[in-house]
Amino acid sequence: MIPNFLFPNYFKWLGWILFSLGVLGHLIFGFYYFLLFLSLALLGLFVVASSRQQVEDEMIQSIRLRSLQTAVFSQVLFILGFSLLDDWKGEGLVNLPIPAVLAGILFIGIYLLVFHYKIYRLDHEE
Repeated sequence: MIPNFLFPNYFKWLGWILFSLGVLGHLIFGFYYFLLFLSLALLGLFVVASSRQQVEDEMIQSIRLRSLQTAVFSQVLFILGFSLLDDWKGEGLVNLPIPAVLAGILFIGIYLLVFHYKIYRLDHEE
């Protein structure tokens, strides 16, 4: 069963453009608009991760599921690692959104890397 809640394939371009604008905006404007551009990059990665492949079949769904599992495990290790090291110190709620957005970018980034690597291996295996 192929879910209907994925964006069309052409939304990948929109996602990569949003991600690029977020990264370039951070590089140009620096720390002043850090959270805004970081959130824009996170939104772009989310759109890319939620877009269909050109051929969306059961094998792609299986790869999506395994990639999501890998990303969840690495996210848990990331959060536990920072919790145990106690270097993630914030001064109240002001700094709370920044690590949360960074953790989200890490999660979606790992998902996309694993997903596209497995798609690449599948295409070059045949």
